Amino acid sequence: LEIAGQYLELVDSIGRRLKTNDWAKTTKARREEISEYKKLNEAFIAAEKTLKSNAQDAAANEASGRYLVAVKQDWNVGLQRLALSSNAALKRAAEQDNSLIDSPAAALSKDQAVAIADLWWDAANQQTGPAMKAAMLLRAGQWYSTAIDELTGLPKTKAEKRIAESGWDNDPELKKLMPLNRREHSITLLIAKGRGMLENDFAIVQTLTIAEAKQLDEDLKIKKLRSIRFRPYPTPDGIKVAAIWRRSSVKGDLFDGTTEEVIKRDQELRLLGYIPNDIAGYIDADGNARHVLLSRVGKLNEGETINLSVHWRVANDNPFNQPKPSAMWTRQQYLGKDGTRYNDIMWRHLKKTYYYFHGDQKFYEKVLAENADTQKLVDVCVCAADKKPGYSAALQGLSGYTVTEIHGLSLEQNLVEWRKVMQKGALPAAIGVAITSDGKTHSASVWHTPDKK
Repeated sequence: LEIAGQYLELVDSIGRRLKTNDWAKTTKARREEISEYKKLNEAFIAAEKTLKSNAQDAAANEASGRYLVAVKQDWNVGLQRLALSSNAALKRAAEQDNSLIDSPAAALSKDQAVAIADLWWDAANQQTGPAMKAAMLLRAGQWYSTAIDELTGLPKTKAEKRIAESGWDNDPELKKLMPLNRREHSITLLIAKGRGMLENDFAIVQTLTIAEAKQLDEDLKIKKLRSIRFRPYPTPDGIKVAAIWRRSSVKGDLFDGTTEEVIKRDQELRLLGYIPNDIAGYIDADGNARHVLLSRVGKLNEGETINLSVHWRVANDNPFNQPKPSAMWTRQQYLGKDGTRYNDIMWRHLKKTYYYFHGDQKFYEKVLAENADTQKLVDVCVCAADKKPGYSAALQGLSGYTVTEIHGLSLEQNLVEWRKVMQKGALPAAIGVAITSDGKTHSASVWHTPDKK
């Protein structure tokens, strides 16, 4: 705000030299806005201190809510604060708005949208501060815009006029900040933050915190997307997660716990008709091993087995003692706090040939090329070891789909390539991300395109 004020004074001095009345009017309006922003910011800081000890304080909630919607355009939290305000007009509009955006999107009618738009429009015209008034008019314009296609006659004319006056159509970026459905809004924000993609049949992210990834997992249930890969990895900023969700009508379960807790959870879930879908370990901030277990409701085929190796130390003399008869289906490799390498593996007997390996990038590329005609890549992980990433993968002698593997790109470049393969009908099957000690990010992903019948 201080820098904005300095630039405004510079602009004002240029306007005076040019002797333009319009310029002078604009700078005067901007000066009033900056002054209001400062007051809102000061009130917000004081309000947040009050809310820590009394979350229901009406004055503090109003001050906080005004700042969030007028300065930050954060209507998601701002509405919750304004709903606890003592200002009758603000409270009524915020309460009804909150009720609407917490409901399923399909339940919204044009009459509800127009009614809440009218409330915000009337409340806006009671405001003395230009920033708060402008923010509330934008919210009204947003609600009118959702109903405009279903309106006719005078109601449509009124809505069109108010949308234009509100300025809603002037800034498309606002649509990312002002939710019409709180759950959908949460999903949108988390997908963007995780540098991911959300499509009708899948979702994928590359870098969310554990808490954010779990929240997204819960949110995506409304879209019938179930997690199939949930891969934690260490970063300088704490544990992050790369994850994949696929459309499924089958109920799933995500459990995060210690080695002992995960083994116990798996035993309990199997008695309830669940089978494991993925297992991935990581070391938490206290140096303890934790694991994320993904399970789903399902039955094993006759003679089929699924076994888990949890927090399994890799020994040079005998690195793989898999349960018989079974083959590696998923594998996550990670380093303990002392640098010891550990595996979390899901073994599944499919009566097919299989192949698994661990090595550097060149070896990874060599093995994929050598087995491209006979083996299908079903899982991959990347493990950071000093400045060199290690790649682990599992392959199966399966059929029915084509494999596309992507690695060696930045997280932003991944998104570009993912869109290309997605447009060809591919679905994500596996993902791994790691950050080496030199600060470089390494990733690999596997995409399956079903063969056309």
